[in-house]
Amino acid sequence: MQCPRCDSKNIVKNGFKQLKEHRVQKYKCCECNKYFTAQEKFHHLSDAQKIKAFTLLSKGYKKHQIAKKLGVYLRTIQYLAEKKKD
Repeated sequence: MQCPRCDSKNIVKNGFKQLKEHRVQKYKCCECNKYFTAQEKFHHLSDAQKIKAFTLLSKGYKKHQIAKKLGVYLRTIQYLAEKKKD
């Protein structure tokens, strides 16, 4: 395992992060002091979910409403909207 920011392999375990359904191991990079987990932070949305999210965004729905409708975290929708701008 390596740090997602600086690619250092000098990392240590640093507690747990509680998610809705389970806990995941947290790590700390000893080089850049970034904290992270080994688990992917964002849900991997299916193509159908992405299309639905983009459709709802274009109709003026708020991001938190879309997240609730799709059953994903708000940050997932925010990330998707940011990627759409690029």
